Amino acid sequence: MKSKTGMVKIIFTTVLVSVFALLFILIKGNPILGITFLSEETLNAAINYQITVLGLAGLMILYVLLVFGKEVIRLLNVTHLDGIIIPERMIGINPKKNETWKNLGLNFTGFVKQLCGRDNFSI
Repeated sequence: MKSKTGMVKIIFTTVLVSVFALLFILIKGNPILGITFLSEETLNAAINYQITVLGLAGLMILYVLLVFGKEVIRLLNVTHLDGIIIPERMIGINPKKNETWKNLGLNFTGFVKQLCGRDNFSI
């Protein structure tokens, strides 16, 4: 019975993450917040989007905490950045022999920066 409950949690979480991903895309073109911070409309749209996405991400973390408990939230701990990475080939994490989470994070940061820095990037 316990494995069935675990599977239901995983399926529900997958559906919820999919809904949130769709919300991120829909919110990009139709911001929920209409707060004006600056005189530039593009910057206001970007700031409103980021605030909204940050709130949705916080809700997702709260959901994970409530459903899966503190044990899973400890995975978000950033104090062990020099730890060894266990490969996860399904999602493309294939670390080199001496690579740490810190190295991987910097590599991902560079990749995202390059991707988002392009003029033709849009969701």
